[in-house]
Parts: sequence; structure tokens; C-alpha cells
Amino acid sequence: EFVEKLMEENKGKLVEGHKTLFLDLKGENFEVLTTDFGRIHAKRITQVSKHIADKDFIEFEFQNGRSIRVTDNHPMFVLREGEIKAISASEVSEKDFIPVPAVNPLRGEEQKIEAKVSVQKKKIKFPQHNDKEFLRFLGYHITDGGYELNRGKKNGINFCNTREELVDDYLYLIKNLFGCTPYIQKIGNKTIVRSISKPLLEYLAGIDPKLIEKGEEKRIPPLFMNSKNADLAELLKAMFDGDGGFYCFKDAARVKLVTPNRELAEQVQDVLLRFCIASTIFLDRNYEKPIYRIDVTGNENLQKFSDSISFTSFDKRKKLLNYLERSCESRRLTGVIPNTSGKIIELLHEFGLLHTKIRRGNLLVKRNFTKQMLADYVNAIKEKHAAIQVKLIESEKEADYAELVATRKGLNLSQRRLAGHAGISRSLIAYYEKRKNVLTLNLYKRALVRELERLIAKSGEIEKLEKIVFGQQNWIKIKGIKKVKRKSEKWVYDIGIEPEHCFISNNLILHNSISVAKAGIVTRFKTDTSVLAAANPKGSRFDPYQNYMEQINLPASLISRFDLFFIIRDVLDKKKDEEIATHVINYHRAGEVLSQLAKGQKHKKIKEIEATIKEITPAINADLLKKYISYTRQNLFPVMTEETMRLIIDFYVNLREEGKKQNAYAATHRQLEA
Repeated sequence: EFVEKLMEENKGKLVEGHKTLFLDLKGENFEVLTTDFGRIHAKRITQVSKHIADKDFIEFEFQNGRSIRVTDNHPMFVLREGEIKAISASEVSEKDFIPVPAVNPLRGEEQKIEAKVSVQKKKIKFPQHNDKEFLRFLGYHITDGGYELNRGKKNGINFCNTREELVDDYLYLIKNLFGCTPYIQKIGNKTIVRSISKPLLEYLAGIDPKLIEKGEEKRIPPLFMNSKNADLAELLKAMFDGDGGFYCFKDAARVKLVTPNRELAEQVQDVLLRFCIASTIFLDRNYEKPIYRIDVTGNENLQKFSDSISFTSFDKRKKLLNYLERSCESRRLTGVIPNTSGKIIELLHEFGLLHTKIRRGNLLVKRNFTKQMLADYVNAIKEKHAAIQVKLIESEKEADYAELVATRKGLNLSQRRLAGHAGISRSLIAYYEKRKNVLTLNLYKRALVRELERLIAKSGEIEKLEKIVFGQQNWIKIKGIKKVKRKSEKWVYDIGIEPEHCFISNNLILHNSISVAKAGIVTRFKTDTSVLAAANPKGSRFDPYQNYMEQINLPASLISRFDLFFIIRDVLDKKKDEEIATHVINYHRAGEVLSQLAKGQKHKKIKEIEATIKEITPAINADLLKKYISYTRQNLFPVMTEETMRLIIDFYVNLREEGKKQNAYAATHRQLEA
């Protein structure tokens, strides 16, 4: 509905693709929740789209009770081998786990109520905005409330419960909020509170018509789903008091709520997320009509429920508090993060932590670890990584053999790794450490520095694991996958978020990439990947007397996908050839001598060799160049001047004109953007 409405209002701005319609929303103020798998936050939508639906859909049912239908080529996030991957829906299996939000960061706001009522005989107050008491009243009405009938026509509302404290609270609310004086009727252990008032009925219907329907249709009015957290806590408190409670069986405990309305169950699950409470929806078929049960389990979730929501009922509140007091000593972060143990063990091994930070049994089984265990392991790896960074900085200073060996042993680095960097055996590294010959000092130091740099380069892998372990998402199992035929659906809808390329909907983290087919080639946009390709020209060498583009055996449609072309020619030049040959030979000579020195052999012309090594060493080494590029990307943000803009525009226009005159390939907008 959201996408269709926007497209209807902006028909003139629609862009047509292959069986697809796009609408650019840059500059508009429509927001959804998204995530970078570290933090969940609100972000503006950049575009919406719809494309013709396939004949079949794939339906996924998840452990939290939710389900979705997607096309078979729609990307889905899964956790495999310690990495978050986006794969086609057709490749997802029931062994996979998918991400769900662990928190909803919205804090909400006060909502204005604009419900209208007819002329009333008795003066009744009607709240003009929501607050804690009004939301608590709605919670009671949605669960244990109903409507009054007179000769088949609705003429008021009622509330029925067996608990005296809840009846008293409801009486206080309806008198304080509306100024009503209801009738009270006792039937056995039940108390029924009746408020006969058509204006009150009209007022509630004005907020949401489903409020004056049966339980199968009653829901939280959409208007109030963005209420303040404090107000929503009162709503949930009344609902769990009315049709829910706390249940404990031996070591298992849960807070639950039951409802015949699937929509209401999903709303409650969404609102619980505002308090970082995870829940599961179950369908109970043991009744005449389907009943949905929302369960909150796990000590961590139960503690959050007790702290943020709790119960008005004294008995329910006391049972929950007693349980949490009994189990507080064992209460830890126990959620399991799947398919990550292999990567964790690999990094523990790389950083020399395997035998000190992990039990041998876990290593052999390679089982899934709890979130708490993974958090401990990742923190240990981060501490070691930080220590290595310090040692790498210190390595730039002069150091003797004893200091270098102490660094290796202190960091528990492998002699085998150093040997690999030096191109010698592990036993030779051990021999160097024992003899401490000054001639091998530089070789040993270079090997040590390379190992430190190799481990520093693992920062990307550590950051990925940090997001998996500490990010604001949980991982749930897929319960079922099945193919379903398309019924009446003509379109499939999507929204675009950049650069995250995902959004949160239906209590799931969903990918928003759109697959577009053109000329038999399937691609996705947009991408953050660069492609560097190399190929020979048609005749193996470039002919300087022919147009270079004519010598590239690629169709124009594919050429236009590349932003820059570099023509590399082998030009005969005696002086240049001699310089290149001298550099290559000197490089090989220095390498042979260093290899001999590493084996303990002496060389007479050591000063001459050192001069050769200095000559072939570049003025700016590769590591410094990488740091320079990284620094400029993070800190320098140049802005084009008017003169520069004019120069680029003129060059682009002239380039197009030149292609037109020669009836050859002309530059496209892609080259201009590049």
C-alpha cells in the first residue's frame, strides 16, 4: 500500500526498467529501520520499486513465529562460517540461521486523538491525546473488554475479570479518563463492569473500528504503535494481566499472552522489542478456534520484562520476582550464535590463544558457542590484536636479538610462521634465536615484523565477528521452507536503503536488493565492488596507427560498463630497457645473498650488497603508501571548484562529439560519473 500510494502520487517521476518500476525518493523524508549489523537505526528511504512477480514464491517460516514470501532470486542474509552472507533465497536451507532485530530503538511520541462523537445526553470526557493511563485502559479493553448489546445493537463497552485488583484499576481508569459511572455485576467469581454509552463506543470506533469488534479482530490501534515506551509499557502490562501471566514448570519458565488474533500477536511481539525483549509466537490448535500464544522465555528476557513492564496483579508479579531471585546466580547471556565456532577457533589459533582461552572439548566438537562465550573469545582476540599493534610500533626502533625474541615469545607467535616469512626452516629460526648472530638480525626482524603485520591485517575479520557477537541482532533458525504458487499477486515490492541495503520489517532483517535482468544478464544494483580486468588486444599487441578502441574485442554495451581504460604498450627504448634489466638483476642478486646469509654463510662484499639492497628499495614502501591512501580516504574530502567543473563538462562534451564524428564508441554518463 505504501509503495502503490507513492507511485500513484508521483506517476511523472517513475522510471521504467525490465518488468520493473522505480521511484527515486532522495530528498523525501520517509524513514525505516535499518542496520549495519552493529547498530539498528532509522534511515531515509532512497527509492521504492515494484516488479512483476514470478509464478512461484518461496515461503519461509522462522523460529520466532514469523514468515515471509520472496522470489527465488531475492537475497537473504544468513550466517555461515562466521560471516554474514547474502545468498539467493533458492540457496537457503533449513540448516541456515537468519538475523532478527534484538532491539527497536524508537522511543515514540505522544499521539493526538481526533475521534469524533455525536451529540451526547450525559457529559463524558474524551482524552485528546494518549498517556500511560489511556494506554493501560486500552490494554484491558483489548484483552478482557467487549461491547454491550441492546436489541442487537451496540450501545456501550464492558470489562470482565476475576481478579479484584484488576477490576479496581479498570474502574479507576474509566472514571478518571471518561467521567463514566459504570454498572457493576457479579456472576460467580467474575466481576463485570458495564459502561452504557454510545458516545464512548463511537469514540473508541473513531480511534480504530476494530476496538469495538470481537476478540478475533481487536488489535492495538496503529496510531498508538509509535507511542512513548513508558505508555506502551502500561499497555502491555494490562494485556499480560488480562489474557496472560507467568508460568513456571521445574526449570522452565515463561511469561505468556494468548489471543485469537494473529495481527495482535505480531503487534505485541513488535512492541516487546522496544524493550529489547525477544519473544516467540506459537499457534495452538487445541481449541475450537486457532489461538496464538506469545511466549517470553530465557532469564535475560524475563528480567527485562520484570524491570520494564511487569504485572499489576500482585500474585503474578510476586511469582516472577521469586523465580528471578532463585535463578539470578545462573543468569547469563546464554543465546547461541550458530556457525561461528570454526572462525573463532581459527583466530584463537592465529593469535596464539587456542590452548589458553578455549576448553579442549569445545575444540574437538566445534559446537556452537553461547553469546557469552563468544564475547569472551572476541574480547581476548581484540586485546591480543591491540598488544600486537603496540609491538609493531615499537619495532620501528632499534632492537637487539634478545628484545626481538622476547617480543615473539611474549606474544606467543609461532616460529613456523616467522620461518615462512623468511623462506627458511623452523629449526633455522630456532637456531638464530639461540646463536643471536648479528648477520641474521635484520632477516629475523623482517620476518617478525611481517608476522605482526599479518596479524594486524586480521582486523577486518575481527570487526566482522564483533558485529556478529555484539551487534543489535539475534539469529534464529528456519523452521520450514516451501514453494507456493502465485495467486492474485501481480507485483513484488521493495524499498531501497543506502548504503546498508537492508531494512527491518515483520520482525526480520531483510535484504532490499532488487534483481534486474537485461539481455539475458542478471545483475544487481548498486554495488560497492570495483572490478579490475586485464586482457590482450585483438592482435596480441596494440597497433599505434589504429584506433585503440577498435582493437578491443568487446561489445560497446560491455565497454560502457568500465569507467577507465589504460593502454599498456611495450615501446622499444634502449635506455629504459637497460634500467629495467639492471633493476631486475640487482633484485635477484640481493635475494641470493640474503638467502645465503640466512643459512649462516658469510659474504665478502657485504657493504656492496647492502648498497645494492638500498638501491632497489623503493623510496616509499608499500605499507606507507597504503596508510597514506587510507588516511586520505578517511580525512580528505575535496570539493570541485567552478573552474574544474567547467573543464570536466567541456572535456566530456568534446569526447562525445569526437566519437560522433568518427562514428566510433562515444563516452557515456557512466564515464562522466567515474
